[in-house]
Amino acid sequence: MTWWLARPRAARRLDLTAGLIASALAASCSPAPRWVAVAAPGTGAWLLYDAGLATPDTLRLDALRIAGPQAADLADLLFGSDGAGTYVALNRGSQGLVLHVRRADGVVVDEVVLEGGRITAVHVRADGRSMVVATERDDPALGPRGVLHLLPTGPSRAHRDLAVCPRGVRALADLAAANELYLACRGDTVVEIDLKLRTVIRDAPLAPPAGPGALACQVADLGLSANGTVVFALCERSGHVLYLDRVTLGPLDSVAVGTGAARLARTPGGGLAVITRPAAQEVVLVDLRRRRVAERITTPGPATDVAIGADGRRAYVLTAPASGPGLALVVDLRAGRVISETRVPAGSTRLALWPDQDTPVMRWYR
Repeated sequence: MTWWLARPRAARRLDLTAGLIASALAASCSPAPRWVAVAAPGTGAWLLYDAGLATPDTLRLDALRIAGPQAADLADLLFGSDGAGTYVALNRGSQGLVLHVRRADGVVVDEVVLEGGRITAVHVRADGRSMVVATERDDPALGPRGVLHLLPTGPSRAHRDLAVCPRGVRALADLAAANELYLACRGDTVVEIDLKLRTVIRDAPLAPPAGPGALACQVADLGLSANGTVVFALCERSGHVLYLDRVTLGPLDSVAVGTGAARLARTPGGGLAVITRPAAQEVVLVDLRRRRVAERITTPGPATDVAIGADGRRAYVLTAPASGPGLALVVDLRAGRVISETRVPAGSTRLALWPDQDTPVMRWYR
C-alpha cells in the first residue's frame, strides 16, 4: 500500500477511477436470472418460468420425441450459454439421449444418441460451442466404465469419446479459462482431463479415512474455486466439503456439512457454496473462504436440485415434499433465508437457470 500512496495524486486518481469503472462493469455484466426451467418427469411436464416464478409455459416431455413420460429417465436439465435453448439429458434403457430444445417454442432442434451408455453428468462449456457428457457403459469383461463424450452444441452429430474412469463418473467440474476438466469417479478417484489433447493428465484417489469409524467420502458433486486453484469435492457419505489442490489433487482442508450431501452450487465470486442435504431436508450455506458453515435452512421436503444466479444474490432450490406439489424456493444468500416459494408439479427433479453461476457471456434473447 505504501508504494501506491507514494505515487503522484493524478496517477492515484486515475487508478481509483479505473477501479470504479471496472466494478460498475462487473456489476452490469452479472444480471439476475431471467429464465428458470423445471422438469417433472413423473408427470411428463417441462416448465419454463421467468425469474419471478410466475405462471409458466408448459411443454409435455412426451412431445420431446419420447414415447410417454415413463419411457425415459431424466438425467439432467441445463440451459445453453446464450439462453436461447435448453439441453435435456435422458436415459432410455442402456441408451443416453441429449435433446436441444428451443426455448421460444419448445421445438427439438437437435438430438444426439449415445448408444450403450447411460448419462451420469452433463456440462456446457464456457465457450458455448461444446458440451461434455459423461456416460457409464457396462463392459462384459471389465464391468462399468466411465466414458467422456465431447459434443458440439451445433447441429453436427460428430463427437469424440474418451475412456476416463475404470468405474462410472459421478460428477464433473470445468475450468472455464483453460482446457482442464475434473471428474469424480466411483470409488473416490478424482481425475484431471486435458480436453484439447483429449487425454488423462493425472488421477488421484482421495485419502482413505483416518481412525476407526471414519467414513469414506463417496463424492456426490464437484466444484472449482473462482480463481481455479482449488477443487471442491462434496462427500455424500462422510458429510464434508474437501478442499483439493488443483495442481496435485492433494487435500488442503475440509468443512463438515453433514452426511447425505447431494448437490453443490457456488456463487460466481466463489465466496459461498449452497449444498443440498435431501434426507435431512435442509440446504447448507458454506463460507468457502472462512471455511465454515454460515447458515442452515430447513426445506419443506427433500431438496432435489439447486442453482445460483449470475449475480450471486439468490439461490433457487427445488424441493419434493412427501405429499402434494413440489416447491421452488428462492433463497436470499445475503440474508440466509427463504424469501419466496412457488408450487411446481409433484415429482420435479431438475432445475436450471439462465444466466447462472457458470454463464460466461450475456447474450439477451427475447
